[in-house]
Amino acid sequence: MALIWKIAMHSNWHELDSGTANAVKKYWANSSQGWYVSDSFQRQPVYICFPAMEIVHNNTVYTIAQFYVDA
Repeated sequence: MALIWKIAMHSNWHELDSGTANAVKKYWANSSQGWYVSDSFQRQPVYICFPAMEIVHNNTVYTIAQFYVDA
């Protein structure tokens, strides 16, 4: 099983793009708290908040979560 990051968007869970997922993994691995900026999500800045597990993009707040999937 693999652990992936997904974002709640348009009433469904979607896998994060690789750039944003890598930024989330980096901050999560460091047990970071607070807001972090990743500029790789759809070529625009995205703001990641831990431990709230939120992403802000284009003035909209989205929830992120970890999912186990079959590898």
